[in-house]
Amino acid sequence: MLKDLEGETRYMYLDKKGLVTVGIGHMLPNAAEATKLPWYHEKTGLPATPAEVKALFNKLKAEWADFQREHPKAENKQSASQYENLSDLKVPKGFPRQDALDRLQHEFLKPLRGIFPGFDSYPMPAKQAIVDMAYSLGVAKLRDEFPKFVSHCRAGHFADAAPESERHGTRAVRNAATAKLLQDAEELKKSVRTFATEIRP
Repeated sequence: MLKDLEGETRYMYLDKKGLVTVGIGHMLPNAAEATKLPWYHEKTGLPATPAEVKALFNKLKAEWADFQREHPKAENKQSASQYENLSDLKVPKGFPRQDALDRLQHEFLKPLRGIFPGFDSYPMPAKQAIVDMAYSLGVAKLRDEFPKFVSHCRAGHFADAAPESERHGTRAVRNAATAKLLQDAEELKKSVRTFATEIRP
């Protein structure tokens, strides 16, 4: 699901907000964090040095700074694919998926279970919607800036959470998909309740 929403790359690119990103929506906050990933030169197969990784990161940030000087309120209109040939630095095949799985387990699911104590019992579409929200916003921002969404989900009122899931700056199609997941979760909850009533002796 996240791959479909975020895309997948093995190279650094600037997202629409000018943030350096790689893999499946893995934002790199600074050059030091970028050096922690297993970069290598695709042309030679040799590992990249920390200095080479930092140089590419800083080049992208400099390009964004130049763009912002001329267009201070504009978003980056370039697609991720337009950055593919900027450098031969890549992460290995399979890394983006494993990286996303590791981040889900360590950065997202554990704190989300703290915010939503019933998370593991939620219908799958509700879990997917919450993970999507956290993945795009960050767990802290979801918790602090979407209190109505959090409150409705904690209460199991997924239909009420749907209109509260809209994120400014997020593509309309993604917001719509997240809202639909919450509506689907509500319908599943009703179906289970109806089925339980029908089979009661």
